Amino acid sequence: MDCSLNLLVIRCRDIEASKQFYANIGMKFQKEQHGKGAEHYAAEFGSLVFELYPLQDNENPDRTRLGFSVTHLIEKANLLRSENYCIIQDIQEFANELRMLVQDPDGRSVELRQSIQIG
Repeated sequence: MDCSLNLLVIRCRDIEASKQFYANIGMKFQKEQHGKGAEHYAAEFGSLVFELYPLQDNENPDRTRLGFSVTHLIEKANLLRSENYCIIQDIQEFANELRMLVQDPDGRSVELRQSIQIG
């Protein structure tokens, strides 16, 4: 493939609440600010940078669906439930994976997947 995704930016009503949500599924963020731009959070996964920016005035959050491969999905699901996040679809097994669908603080659907070891 001659193209790969290296940056994903989502805009959030409350970046602190969004930071906590995504930290609950395993992301580690650093606070950043480029020049006079807005303070935001960034997490890196290999060559991908995932950033949380505050919404600008009169801007609405998008409805992009995100998906992440995670480890320890059952533990993460229990943490998300205990923090009262909206679980759209609880953990299900499908094609050698555990999957669940949860809603982030801005209403985006976030799919979490964990491979199941067979054997």
